[in-house]
Amino acid sequence: VVKTGLAVLAGLLLNANVALADPQLDKELAYRANFGRAEDIRLLVEQGANPKMRNARGLPLLTVAATRNDAQGVP
Repeated sequence: VVKTGLAVLAGLLLNANVALADPQLDKELAYRANFGRAEDIRLLVEQGANPKMRNARGLPLLTVAATRNDAQGVP
C-alpha cells in the first residue's frame, strides 16, 4: 500500500513523542525537511525530533517536506 504525503505526515504526528525532543535533532529535521530524503525525516522524528516544528515563515516542517517537488521528498 502506497501512502500519500499527507498520510505519512499524519502517521508521523500521531506516533511522535514530542516530550523527548532534542534541539540537535530538531535542527537536523529543519535541514532535512528542505533537502533530505523522506526516510531521513521519518528516522529523525522516530528518534525524537519535534514534528510540529515550523520554519522561519511559520510553515510546519513536515508540510514543507510533503510539498517538495523532487524525488526525495515525502511521498
